[in-house]
This record gives sequence, C-alpha cells and structure tokens, in this order.
Amino acid sequence: MHCRAGATGLLLRAPDVRRRPLVLLQCGGNLWEDRWGVPGGPHHSDENPAQAALRDAADQAAVDPGVARVRGALVHQPGGEGWSFTSVVADTTEPLPLRPHPAELAWVPEDDVAELDLHPVFAAIWPELRVTEIGVVVDAANVVGSRPDGWWKDRAGAAERLQRAVAAAGPGVFPCPQGGFGWMASPVLVLEGAAARAPDVPGVEAIRAPGVGDDTIVEIVSVPGAWLVVTADRALRARLPPHAHPVSPSAFLSWLGA
Repeated sequence: MHCRAGATGLLLRAPDVRRRPLVLLQCGGNLWEDRWGVPGGPHHSDENPAQAALRDAADQAAVDPGVARVRGALVHQPGGEGWSFTSVVADTTEPLPLRPHPAELAWVPEDDVAELDLHPVFAAIWPELRVTEIGVVVDAANVVGSRPDGWWKDRAGAAERLQRAVAAAGPGVFPCPQGGFGWMASPVLVLEGAAARAPDVPGVEAIRAPGVGDDTIVEIVSVPGAWLVVTADRALRARLPPHAHPVSPSAFLSWLGA
C-alpha cells in the first residue's frame, strides 16, 4: 500500500439544537500539528478519497462510517501541483459524541471556525468549504410522481411518506447545482389537490396550495435570497426567478436516501 502525493480530510457537519451547522474539528493529529483542521491523513493508493477520509475519521475521531453521509468532495492544491488536499464533505443527523484522543476534538459552530487558530493549509481552503443556509422548496407532486410506486392510489399517503422521509433526513449539506455546498435547514413542501389532505409531520413545513401548486412555489421563491426548487416541471422551471435554481427530483431523492 502506497501513499499518493496528497491527503484527505473529512469535513463533517451536524445540526445544533436550532438546526444550524456545526463542524467537527480537531487540533493536532496527523496533519495539523498544534492547530485546528479536520480529521485526515495521507491518501493511500488503494482507496478513493471518501474511503481515505472515513478511515482517518474513524481512527482519529471515532466517526462511524455508517452514519456519515458523503455529499461530495473538493480538491485543492495549496502547495502547487505536487501535493493536493481533498476535502470530503459529509454530514450526520446529530453531533456524534467525542471520545478522548491525543488530538483535541470539538464541534464548532460554522460561523466560529474562522476565529480559531487554523492550520495555514486549512485556513486557505476554508472559504471555499463554508456553507450558507439555502431555502429549498419541493414540488411534492412532481417528486412523488417521479417514481411509479403506486402513488396515484393514495396521493395523500404518498405525500405523507415524502414528508416523513424529509423529516428523517433532517438538516444537512446539499450540493448546489451552481457549484459549492449549501446548508438545507428546513425544506418546504408544497402540496396540492388530494395530496393536501396529508397530515402534518413534525420537522417538516408543508404549505397547502390554494390552487395550482406552481403558483404557490413561484410566490415563495420571489423573495430575494438563495433558493433551490426541486422539480422536473419545465413550465415551472421557466417561471423561476434568476436567484432560484432548479434541482431534479432524482437528485433530491438521492440526498434523502444517502
């Protein structure tokens, strides 16, 4: 087993009690000497970046690979072409307990990371790794209709199942179609027609459209800000303002089931 000319690190996030992102950091360890960074180490030639990052995180921070949901990766070359650092971006549904370790470990609020004494390599790439909260509106009818699972027999039941899947996924990191990563804290599901009879599910905001669901979605995202709209409906996509970006139902369902 050989080491490649580079290293990987697991940038793991979890929601706090107010659904805001926390970042798992360590001071010391294989890479960061006596400064703060993320669990990581050399990238072995027989593993991909996610495998390497999860291996190091399991060893250094007792992160169970089975609960870390990998959302993507960013490759940086802070020292030129001869060496690279791959940040594997992942999340969990809640902060994992920290075990005693020679390297200090801490869950740090996203906004406080830059205030720490960061290792120069991690400090240089942190601005690209930050997440900001994004608004996500789900065209529930379009998402439910993307899978031929018998939803037409019970539209309200299908809408309830989608709500429960969203609630179980909880807040997390979402790869943005325009690049980078956002923090999805509280997705909004727009229900229409028979699906509007679905009961409320704790942890999910459901809005029942008084008429056509598309009109309600366009009204919601007309407010300035960073918005993602989950739909494959071409007519709805054409009506979205420039600051609202469409996401396919398949990408959203893959996020739910990661």
